[in-house]
Amino acid sequence: MKSVTSDLKKFQQIDLNTPGIRIPRVTLSYAQTLDGSLTIQRGISTVLSSPESQELTHELRSAHDAILVGVGTVISDNPRLTVRLVDGENPLPIVLDPHLRTPLDSNILVNPDKKAIIFCNEGVDANWREEYTRMGNKVIPIPYRRTGELDLHRVIQELETMSIRTLMVEGGGRVITGFLRERLVDYAVVTLIPGWLGGFPVMQGILGDTMGEIPLIMDPGITMSGKDLILFGRVQ
Repeated sequence: MKSVTSDLKKFQQIDLNTPGIRIPRVTLSYAQTLDGSLTIQRGISTVLSSPESQELTHELRSAHDAILVGVGTVISDNPRLTVRLVDGENPLPIVLDPHLRTPLDSNILVNPDKKAIIFCNEGVDANWREEYTRMGNKVIPIPYRRTGELDLHRVIQELETMSIRTLMVEGGGRVITGFLRERLVDYAVVTLIPGWLGGFPVMQGILGDTMGEIPLIMDPGITMSGKDLILFGRVQ
């Protein structure tokens, strides 16, 4: 049976040494119920995964240079995005925040270990951006795409210039969907909770019309983590 973390590290080692490979390599990791629910309601934090799966999440964090979430996750969960349940180095926290709504007292902004990088829209007032940079965090304004969302390809390009080679994307729903839609996910670790919730769905839009168009995990590994089922592997 494949080990999730060892398989990921093997994938990273091979790909990072391959000429022409897009950097950073992106790992998508999140938990959902059998009906595809991410949380009970948008904006409300819901713990779904088992303690064993939460420990796996921290192992995955320690295997990446940086970790990325959307501002909705920051506001609803106030995560630290650090490695606490296992031994390992904290990843660099990154937030997609078009209108710069991240609360100034958020855990990720006051982390003394590694300050956050926040991507916002170019139209955000420079004086307001300065409130964040004064705390030691870095704010990077980038343009919207025609869809009205931040340009994720530009985000990846900016991270490459900072020598970030591996990136873990944790959520929320719009961020997960965006990275899949833009075909920016290289590896995925999906925790399946063996129950139904009928809550807020993971996918925030259609990714393709046929099986040949949608992102697929190729030759997936499957393992148990407590009560949860973990599906993992390279994304086509």
